[in-house]
Amino acid sequence: MEDQTLAQAQVREQMNCTVVAVERNSRVLADIGADFRIERGDQLVVAGPDDAVTQFSEQVS
Repeated sequence: MEDQTLAQAQVREQMNCTVVAVERNSRVLADIGADFRIERGDQLVVAGPDDAVTQFSEQVS
């Protein structure tokens, strides 16, 4: 997902989760949109059904 926008990463479509915030450099960024670019080291905060969040966590770690 690194160097992709949220739209390109297709988290919602592929994982049934929504990225609600990103932690970057010890700051939480919550005002993000589809054009937000994911950078190396970003921690994505996602919401969704428990099984989808677990699957997302397992795939991105």
